[in-house]
Amino acid sequence: MRGRLALFLVVFLLGGEYTCGQCVDESPMPPIVPPTTWTAWYNADDPTDGTDDETLAAVRAVHPSICATPTQADCRLRFLHTDHVTAAQTLSTGCSPTGGLLCRDADQAGFVRCLDYEVRFLCPTPVDALPEPHFHWDMSTKASIDADEPVTCGGALSSIYPNTGGMTGTVGGVLTATDSFDSSDHLCAVRNQKSGWVDYGSGNDKCIAEPACCTSGFTVTFWMRNRTPAGLGYISIILSTGGQASKARGLLLYAVDYFALDVRGFPSSASVFKLWVNGYYPGDQWTHHSFTFEPAVGTKYYKNGTFVDSTNVTFNEGPGTSHFDNVVMFSRNNNPSTWPFAKIDGDFSNFKMFYKYFSGTEVQNEYLQETSESKLLIHYLRKHSHEDSFGVELECLAKAGSPPAIAWHRSDDGTYFESVSPSVDVAIYESLPNSYRRRSVLVVRHLTLASDVVFVCEAVDTARGGHVSKAITIPKRAMFWTPWLSADSPLDGDDRETLIQHQQAYDLPCKYPSDIQCRTVYDGISSNETGQILNINCTLSSGLECLGADQGAEHDNSCFDYKVRYQCPEPHYRWTPWYDASDPDGTMEDETLATHMTQAYPDLCSQPIGAECRLKATQQDLIASGYIPEVPYLCNANGFRCQHADNTGSCPDFEVRYRCPETEATDIGIDYLRPLHSPSDTIVRLECSATPGQPTPPGFNLEWAWLDRTRPSAAVTFTEGPTVDILVNASHPNHWSSVLTIVDFAYTEYSSKTLVCLARDGIVLAVETILPLFGKLDAICSSADAHLFTPRNLFLSIMIPLFVSR
Repeated sequence: MRGRLALFLVVFLLGGEYTCGQCVDESPMPPIVPPTTWTAWYNADDPTDGTDDETLAAVRAVHPSICATPTQADCRLRFLHTDHVTAAQTLSTGCSPTGGLLCRDADQAGFVRCLDYEVRFLCPTPVDALPEPHFHWDMSTKASIDADEPVTCGGALSSIYPNTGGMTGTVGGVLTATDSFDSSDHLCAVRNQKSGWVDYGSGNDKCIAEPACCTSGFTVTFWMRNRTPAGLGYISIILSTGGQASKARGLLLYAVDYFALDVRGFPSSASVFKLWVNGYYPGDQWTHHSFTFEPAVGTKYYKNGTFVDSTNVTFNEGPGTSHFDNVVMFSRNNNPSTWPFAKIDGDFSNFKMFYKYFSGTEVQNEYLQETSESKLLIHYLRKHSHEDSFGVELECLAKAGSPPAIAWHRSDDGTYFESVSPSVDVAIYESLPNSYRRRSVLVVRHLTLASDVVFVCEAVDTARGGHVSKAITIPKRAMFWTPWLSADSPLDGDDRETLIQHQQAYDLPCKYPSDIQCRTVYDGISSNETGQILNINCTLSSGLECLGADQGAEHDNSCFDYKVRYQCPEPHYRWTPWYDASDPDGTMEDETLATHMTQAYPDLCSQPIGAECRLKATQQDLIASGYIPEVPYLCNANGFRCQHADNTGSCPDFEVRYRCPETEATDIGIDYLRPLHSPSDTIVRLECSATPGQPTPPGFNLEWAWLDRTRPSAAVTFTEGPTVDILVNASHPNHWSSVLTIVDFAYTEYSSKTLVCLARDGIVLAVETILPLFGKLDAICSSADAHLFTPRNLFLSIMIPLFVSR
């Protein structure tokens, strides 16, 4: 039989000369199919028009396969999965099996809107429904049935948990994880490279080890990707139960040059049913295998739901008396570690045993339930973006009998959701890993992060109806205020401090600020309290704009000088230069962080928190370009990679810059503004001290100006001359100072003006002013000397000391 694989199922059945122990009560046999089952969750309407209609009639209009007379209904909030009672809204129809659910905005108190609901119904079980298996090991490599689904498959395994049946398998030798079959409910499966086995413990007096206890026969199904070549000449065991060493009773499923199942112990302890599937050897691809047994029929084998071979012939191999009760996969159950031959080389998934003989139709239905009719689910929803990123990249992988549709939704208040669609700041990339799964990647740039943001991936089974969803919360970030920005001055009468101007002139940390403040530069008066008419009055979307032509004569047809600051997520970052480490080759454009790290760029950090990517030739942003990046190199902390195969045409040359964390980041500020002269001096000498901030901006400077407070125009910068001297000391990088000296101050034009010290870096501005203090004459001199003071003398005398105003 060289070149042929025999898959054997050997069943040892009790009878005649052999008497087994009393069978454990594993009833019911055959297993009972429940009379009713829940439908999928349905959402036929949304409340945007003021009504959420999830009545039975509305749902059946969209999904006509729902039974006409359900016996129960279950209603909950869509995405949040809170039951309708806890939602505490007034419902016109309150979740009944005959009526479903109906919510109207008009019925709610306090102008509350209806939430979005979903509903499912309890209906009669379809006539072709199958029972649940008595034993089921999905072999997904998860640590437990409730553990998170592994995203990648690899590493050694220590145990195999049971879905049903309660028998946990202990791994001996070495088993690892590998990718599962395409339509599997799980991404991973068990990989055996001739070196491991699984011991599930005793099956004594159970049908799985005592075929005589299988009063309704049995059916065994599993998935296998066989890697053992044909013609080895020795047995590679898949499942071993019962007393194989003495041929007493039990099952033996194995491959030699053929596929075989031995069922031992019926009609006597010396008898065995041997099904040798000659001429068939499993290839190196995932295939579904089913073996059925019933004493009056014998054993049958099906591949991918289709009948292949059968036998009802028994052999007499002599009586046996020894009993080895453990259930073992991939080795004999008598001291599995001492099996003299190599273990099987292959991958395995979703092993089931039903205590019922399946007909050909039932075998086919079971296969369809795991393939074209497999259930809708989301394998995972995971985040690729850095915790400190100002955007988010989410990946959702979903599966059904055919690739489901995937939709994204977002909530900024945790209650009401809106759909997410591609835009200037949003990209959605979709792909089909196989004929059952769909992958969707959502990229959202420039989140405000002033509150928690909930994103939802919703998968919809377009062929059979129903939907499922998973949610992930992006937590709000600590917020900070930018420095005060002043991009314009009203020397021409107008002052434009718009968001666009500030974004162009200053590296604003966020594109969409969460708050804004607008004030006059020198007095710090809120823009709402100046009495001026503003064309744009301090709005988040636009900033501020004042036109001199809109102002009255009391303001001399001129605007005040305004400054603006914005609230953004805590930044603590710096941008690197743009990097272009490689040109596109025959397969991809590679600008990943790993590639850039090999270039030893001096400004590149080892752990960025984000990135920006653009076409090198045109500087067009990645999202606007329409090119699809490779997961997880989505233009984030991992960098960027573009595969030609994922795009229409070849990927062009891109460049990347990274947002790197900054351990120290401080804004510019004025420490103090003070006089250095005495009251009797005719020379005014003022010192202004400022901190440039960290890191020190290259354009930082200290300036002096004067301001006529009787007019709203901007301050006028001092120029050095015969009476004015300015000395700047920048010898200390973290501490600048400047001294303004005005000779014969009382006789200059500045004696009636407000003096201003400005710390400036581009449009970033910090201001301190000194105001003259006018008071009564007798406060500073005797009445006898009053005639000696002219108005200028008076100003000078009462100005010392000066008053510092922020």
